[in-house]
Amino acid sequence: MRRIKKIVDPLFQEWPFVLVFLLLMGAKGVVQRIIMPQAFSSIESLPVSYLLSYLGVWLLGAWFWAWVFTKYPRRWLKILVYAILFLFFVVQDFLVHHFGQMINPSYLTLLAETSPGEAKEFTDLFLFSGGTLSTVKRFLVLLGLALVLEFAWGRLRKRVVFPEGLALALAIPLSICLLYGVYSCKIYGRILGMKDEYSLDEHRVPSDPLSRSFYSVRVYLLMGKHFDQAIQTTLSMPPAGWRTEQKQADSLSVILVLGESYSKWHTPLYGYGLNTTPHMLREKEKGNLLVFEDVVSTYNLTSNSLKDMLCANRSSLGEAWYEAPYVPAVFKSAGFEVYFWDNQQTYLGFLPVSISLNSFLYHPDIVAASYSHTNTKTFTHDGDLVKDYLDSVRIESSPSFSLIHLLGQHMDFNERYPGAFSHFTADSISREEPYLDAGKRRLIAEYDNATFYNDAVWEKIMSHYRNRNAVIVYISDHGEEIYDVRDQAYRDHGPLTAEKLQTQYSIPMMVWFSDKYQELYPETVSQARKAVVRPLSGDLLCQVLFHLAGVETPCYQAEYDVLDESYIYPKRLVQGSVDYDMFMKNAKFVQ
Repeated sequence: MRRIKKIVDPLFQEWPFVLVFLLLMGAKGVVQRIIMPQAFSSIESLPVSYLLSYLGVWLLGAWFWAWVFTKYPRRWLKILVYAILFLFFVVQDFLVHHFGQMINPSYLTLLAETSPGEAKEFTDLFLFSGGTLSTVKRFLVLLGLALVLEFAWGRLRKRVVFPEGLALALAIPLSICLLYGVYSCKIYGRILGMKDEYSLDEHRVPSDPLSRSFYSVRVYLLMGKHFDQAIQTTLSMPPAGWRTEQKQADSLSVILVLGESYSKWHTPLYGYGLNTTPHMLREKEKGNLLVFEDVVSTYNLTSNSLKDMLCANRSSLGEAWYEAPYVPAVFKSAGFEVYFWDNQQTYLGFLPVSISLNSFLYHPDIVAASYSHTNTKTFTHDGDLVKDYLDSVRIESSPSFSLIHLLGQHMDFNERYPGAFSHFTADSISREEPYLDAGKRRLIAEYDNATFYNDAVWEKIMSHYRNRNAVIVYISDHGEEIYDVRDQAYRDHGPLTAEKLQTQYSIPMMVWFSDKYQELYPETVSQARKAVVRPLSGDLLCQVLFHLAGVETPCYQAEYDVLDESYIYPKRLVQGSVDYDMFMKNAKFVQ
């Protein structure tokens, strides 16, 4: 027993440092998970498991430095350690209160890519904000506590002796926590062993600033490596060409519209009770619009899902996005004019989903290899982006490929549409689930209004191409959850469930053909009509685009093209490794 006490003795000798260390490293998060475990959906949702795992890791870190201070009592060393801890605390507290995010790899990317001018704008915007002042207050409180405790303990250290019984009683639970902390440190080995940025679920990383920084640096280095590999893969691809020279002069327009946070369960195209998509529904009834019934996204996060959709990889075969060329570059190499109009170019520009994706989409080498024309500004509403795009499109003899990335139904939903599109209200939602109240019905109505406006935006694009040789593919990056099957709104990134897969990963996909396209390519249209019932994954979207455009490229493989009769139903992987269909088959869930 006395040996155990000797091991934990540094914790007693340096208890002021240990207390402040735990407060700086995330005691608030531990308390929140104990008091409100239902508010957290991460894999460490059990409060006891969370407490033992993360508190053990943090206590081990505190013990290490306490041991160092007892063996090498140097004031400058303790001041240096305190300074580092407070620096990390301030950074994380600032990020959490301004952006709702802990330290993560994308902020390192942002830091590396921020120019002096942008840094000044950032400082001017946030330096004297309420969130920053709150961080300063917390910093001063904790700093004052550290100074008072260290000063008082420095005076009393030689006079105070811990009662033997109390010391022995505390030694046992402290030793258990330390041992569990040693066991839990295997997470750092897993971080070092990561092969790519998706190898480890971010929720498994302890939420203290030091652990988050260690994880972020590792992922940042991997991301940089993969960005370089993706760029090199795209730049070194062989040139693509047309299958049929005769149709090269058809001025074919292929348009890919990327929606955002679109729940297929909120459109009558998939059986919803309210007519949120009157234009699409009318085109379906006319026979110009085909609705694909069973499409899933590989991720429920924009950055990850769009990398799979916009690169020619096949995740079901274990191919990473950076191992295949960027699809717009393939089209440009085939002689297409490529338009890229992106309303998320600067939206939430300081958040990880924007930085991670945009670092690739707007890399100078990718821009040069992929786009002929891009937008120079973004807009509050997608209709204005589309108007800007349509005003910029040039009618040429050469074919064109357009990539239009919308804000879609991204939260906050009531900001996604002009007031004139407030078509639905809480009273429009007639569902009777017991968990629905007036506020939740209002949120559903706002989402439906955003969907209603999104339909009007799509109609603008469709009308522009109605009398031309054109095909429009509409697909969403991922779904959204709005109290559809349970008392849950918005996406989350915790454990997968059947309900989450149904609402957040099952996505809408529609293909619209102009009358002229149907005249010129009747066989393609016929193939598409047969394909709407076949299962499809977002990583195979490029195969559909190549088929519709008639592009001949080594990236195209008919067995992975859902429009082709030789299509092989692939394994559909979500989150990199989970078999979507097997999971849903085995889940105890009734749709």
